[in-house]
Amino acid sequence: MRTTSSAVAIAALALALSTPVLTQSPLCTFPLPWASNNGGTAGGIVFYDLAVNAGVLVNSFDCNCSGTTGSSVTLEVYTTPGTHVGNETNAGVWTLVASAGPVLSAARNSATTFTLASPLILNPGNYGIGFRVVGSGQAYTGTGTGGTPTVVSTAEMTLTAGSAISALFTGSFFSIRAWNGCIHYTPAAGLWPSFSGTPTSGASPLNVQFTDTTFTSDPNGVLSWVWDFENDGTPDAFVQNPLHAYMSPGLYSVRLTATDALHGSQSFTRTNYISVDPITANFTATPTIGAAPLLVNFTDTSLGLVTAWAWDFENDGITDSTQQNPAWLYATAGQYTVKLTASNSGQSDVELKTNLVFVTGQPVEPGTPDRLQYQFNEPRGTAVANTATGVNYPASGTAGNATWQRDPGRNLFNPNDAGIGCLSYHLTNLNSVDTGARAIHAGSMTISFWARRDPASTIASPFGYFFSDGTSRCFMGSAGILFVPGGTAGTGSTTWNFTGHLVQGVWNHYAIVIDDAAGTVSCWENGIPHATLRTFTPNTYSYPGTTNNLRVGAVPAGTSRATLHYDMDDFRIYGRALNNVEILGALQHERPASSTFGLGCAGPGGVPVIATSGGVPQLGNGAFQIDVSNTEVGAPCAVTIGIFAIQGGLPLDLSFLLGPGCVAENLPDLAAFVVGLGPSGSLPLGLPLDPNLAGAHLYAQAIVFGTQGAASKGLAINLQN
Repeated sequence: MRTTSSAVAIAALALALSTPVLTQSPLCTFPLPWASNNGGTAGGIVFYDLAVNAGVLVNSFDCNCSGTTGSSVTLEVYTTPGTHVGNETNAGVWTLVASAGPVLSAARNSATTFTLASPLILNPGNYGIGFRVVGSGQAYTGTGTGGTPTVVSTAEMTLTAGSAISALFTGSFFSIRAWNGCIHYTPAAGLWPSFSGTPTSGASPLNVQFTDTTFTSDPNGVLSWVWDFENDGTPDAFVQNPLHAYMSPGLYSVRLTATDALHGSQSFTRTNYISVDPITANFTATPTIGAAPLLVNFTDTSLGLVTAWAWDFENDGITDSTQQNPAWLYATAGQYTVKLTASNSGQSDVELKTNLVFVTGQPVEPGTPDRLQYQFNEPRGTAVANTATGVNYPASGTAGNATWQRDPGRNLFNPNDAGIGCLSYHLTNLNSVDTGARAIHAGSMTISFWARRDPASTIASPFGYFFSDGTSRCFMGSAGILFVPGGTAGTGSTTWNFTGHLVQGVWNHYAIVIDDAAGTVSCWENGIPHATLRTFTPNTYSYPGTTNNLRVGAVPAGTSRATLHYDMDDFRIYGRALNNVEILGALQHERPASSTFGLGCAGPGGVPVIATSGGVPQLGNGAFQIDVSNTEVGAPCAVTIGIFAIQGGLPLDLSFLLGPGCVAENLPDLAAFVVGLGPSGSLPLGLPLDPNLAGAHLYAQAIVFGTQGAASKGLAINLQN
């Protein structure tokens, strides 16, 4: 017997009409494996809208976690009536309706399943949904502004993709972002009590309006409601939507028992749902770093009605003080975690600040770097003096223009002349320095520098390279300071989350330490080590460099430069791993150093040479002196010394006195000292041990009055303790 195609179709249709329609759970935004294109921020929220056509009981959710596989993660589910659009940062309209975990996260683009302890009831209606995974980012599919939202449906509900935000109802906003996940549910049947309360937190007396959201499949509806607002077994109200006043501090669980004719009585409890007189514990401490014995003053900054304080200054389980604002003497060197428990008659909260107090021995001066030292104190020109002791890098680097400096407004670092002193912010000038050599290195090393976000920079967490040769590099990005050591320590970046610290106008000191013997890479901010370390096989670190020279303040091409947003100062490279007290020593002041600037003009024997000897210009160094050589035999020679270079950075023309091309580099506002007859001589310049001179500058120049006048380059002398 033959059947026509139309007959088959009619038979199939008849069979379909006679077969019950099965639920389409789960609702998934995309099929597995997911193909996310963005990792999201840990603790951020992904939003979408959900239109529920028929009541459902949600049992679990699948999420795409972007963090490390096997991490402990928890899920928080928030809802708001109507839509999430326009409410992403309006925390007051959101209700935490479900949570699950902790569970161990699955690999990215596969499902991490969060099973709810009790089903989440969604009655028919429109909802804004917010998913927050604590302990991991959520990978999602981003189509960007103007993209088309992802829309998926089942018979029971329709999901419309929305947006994402980087923190709990605050932070950076991104749209359009499509959640990667599945909602596992069953059609609601039976009696399922549920409710919400507004507000759920506040000061006493706290008036809370409760709203019944119970689902029942009984066509006659719910017959009665019994509310227990403290979950103490005593009924408190019997109306559907009661108002209750909480008079005393505490965390309160709320229980609703609903009854209908078909299913009898069922109860539902929200645990610790109402928080009356909540407390957010917090505190500050000053100082947080110093040599033992270190007295630290603690100040309570907790929010809420706090009536008792318990301080544990060493996090050893022992309460050390019950004062509100105590002081504590740390007698022994170490790094200390501090815990404050703030409480009232019914609430408490704990603030734990890990490795907050860093107690060291006395700071130790680390000495002059042996690799590279830019103090950025030259009064003019494109040459940036390298005052390190070694020969790994040339005696001077080259700046991209002659106006790369500015006064950084910082004690102990200011030279006398306004307008110089640091590698400075500039929107258009190429303010970075080509060192003139490749970054070749083996063994331990330390790179340190000062940085601040310039007051004129207005972009949040702006990007820029502090130094780079194209492979080994250190830069600032949205995640913090990132450093790629290169070579045998690896090429991936290590991130130190200091984005909140590089604020406008505030200087911070950074030291990146590669300890070859220990096999670690660490970063220190203001003398305090960051917790994140990179590790490698000890005694193996080497870096061959690239074909590019190392550049300070930018990448080798001079682009993506830090000075679009940041100022930098006192850049150093040591060929060893500084220890903690040496890093503290580097915080104290710049190294005493001297360097030349300008061109000089030649006499019969060439350009006179001016230099220093007897050690560095450290205060108290009685052997320090200025040396002059390559002068004309028999010709008088003088050394001019002043506390200012020529004002405005322009040298004074001396061609009328000495001959063409001769200029005065400084003002002789102290005196002119006769050195004597050539070809060389010295001027003793014993330096007093006067702390008032720390950070001061002297400028000197040798002037020769011979058959043909001549002048040396200028000499800048940076006096320090």
